[in-house]
Amino acid sequence: MGDDTVTAPKERPPDVAEEPLRPISSVDPPPDTPWRRARRYGRRLAATAALVGGLYVAYAYALAPVIAPSEEVEAVAPAEDEGAAAQADPTPEPPPRPEIVPERIPQWAWALNEWHSTPAEERGPRPEDAPRRVPQWYWEWREWREGLAAAAGT
Repeated sequence: MGDDTVTAPKERPPDVAEEPLRPISSVDPPPDTPWRRARRYGRRLAATAALVGGLYVAYAYALAPVIAPSEEVEAVAPAEDEGAAAQADPTPEPPPRPEIVPERIPQWAWALNEWHSTPAEERGPRPEDAPRRVPQWYWEWREWREGLAAAAGT
């Protein structure tokens, strides 16, 4: 039927030492280095962030529409209150802050604004630390502050 001859295994060269193979589970783990600990910490941090982000998304989609009032409910008003609402004076909305105005207003701008707000007959000398040529943002800031005062009713 077939050839029943068995061949002998090839011998290893004499320079290769016979070392028994160990199972994978008995391999020594690599040393715990700082960069390995940092990587482990980063993975834990990423997993925590993913969990928190997932909880936020779940809240936003599932619970927020149930808890938060809808706009339709606020828009519906009974017919009786229409007359009372027309008589009430709604407070005007304050104007938005101009984008050109810096976040921190210099001290000279406050002093110059106070000087400009005083009637000409009662004014003293112009503030010395204010620049002669006032930047454009000052005038927009001053106009915005006057709009805030008008909206507040003062």
